[in-house]
Amino acid sequence: VVAVKPSARTLEELDSVIAAAAAAGRFFGSFEGMQRLHPRTQELRTLVRSGAIGTPLSFHQVCHGGLPSPWPGKASGDPSWWIDPTQVATGAWLDHAIYAIDQARYAFGGEIDHVSGVIGNRLHAELPLEDYGAALMRLQAGTGPVTLVIEDTWAAAPGGGAHWLQILGTEGSVRPDGKDWVVTRHGKEERYPVPDAPFFHLDALAAALQSGEPLPFGPEDARANLAACLAFYGSAVR
Repeated sequence: VVAVKPSARTLEELDSVIAAAAAAGRFFGSFEGMQRLHPRTQELRTLVRSGAIGTPLSFHQVCHGGLPSPWPGKASGDPSWWIDPTQVATGAWLDHAIYAIDQARYAFGGEIDHVSGVIGNRLHAELPLEDYGAALMRLQAGTGPVTLVIEDTWAAAPGGGAHWLQILGTEGSVRPDGKDWVVTRHGKEERYPVPDAPFFHLDALAAALQSGEPLPFGPEDARANLAACLAFYGSAVR
C-alpha cells in the first residue's frame, strides 16, 4: 500500500495502519517517499553527501499555488476531501511541505528536532483550512544542523503561482533547473543532468517488492514526515 499524503489525520491513526500492515506482512508507505526512487532525488542526495556544496547549511522551498482540484479537468477549489476539515486536518502547507520534509530527511540523512512558523488564510478567508503556511525548522544531520525554510500556499490567483528550491552550503549552493541540478561553487556553475523518469516510479517499487530488495522508504518515514508536519501545526502562530 502506498497512501496519498497525508497518510492519516493523527499519529495514532497512522500507527494503527502501520500495525495492520505489519501484521499482514505487507509493505506500507506514503506518496512523498516515492520521490526517493527517482534519479533526481538520488542525484541530490549524492551531491549533498559528496560535499559538492561543502557543509549543508539551509534548505529553502517555496511552493505557491492555487486551491487543489478534486480530479484532473475539474476546477480549482471544487468540493473535495482535500479541503474538507472532516476528512483531513491540514491544508495548504502540508500539501507540498511533506515532500520537502521527506526530501530533506533523505538528502541530509537527519531528523527534525525544532519547528516553528506562521499559518493563516491570506486569500480564502472562508476556507476552514489554512491557505498559507511558512515553517522554520531545524534538521540534525551528520554534518551538523540544517535550517529548513518551507513556505507553501493555496493563495495564488490563476497564473500567479511559483515554485523554487535552493540549498545552501559553506562552499556553494544547488538548485533545480528543469529536471537537472545546477551547483554553483566558487562562482562557477556545473550542471548535473538527470535522466527522464516518472515521479511515481511504480515499476521500480514493484520490482523491489517482488525481488525483496530493500526500499529507501517505508512506514517509519511516513510516520516521521507526518510527525514533523503535525508538530508545525501544533506550534505555528496564526
